[in-house]
Amino acid sequence: MNSVTKLIAALAVLFRQVPERVGAIVISALVAHTAWHWAADRFGTLRQYHVEWPALDLRLAASVLAWLASLLALMGVAWLLSLLFARLASTSKTGRAAGAEQ
Repeated sequence: MNSVTKLIAALAVLFRQVPERVGAIVISALVAHTAWHWAADRFGTLRQYHVEWPALDLRLAASVLAWLASLLALMGVAWLLSLLFARLASTSKTGRAAGAEQ
C-alpha cells in the first residue's frame, strides 16, 4: 500500500468522523503548514545567492515607463479588437435576422 492510498484512506476516515467543514479546515491547515516549510526551505536556498537590486535612477524610471507605455498600447489594441469583434457580431446577427424575415 503506497502513501497516497494510505492518505486517501485516512481522509475517508477523517471525513466520516467529523463534519465536512471541520475536515476541510484540518486539511487546509496541513497544506498551509507544508507550504510554509517548503517556502522556508526555498528562502534558505535563495539567501545563498547575492542579489543586487537595481539602482533607483532615471534609467530604471525610463525602463518602467517604456514597459507601461507598451502595456497601455497593448491594452488599447485589445480594446479596439473587442470593439471590432462586437461590431462584426452585431452585423452578422442583424444580417441573419434580415435573411430570416425574407
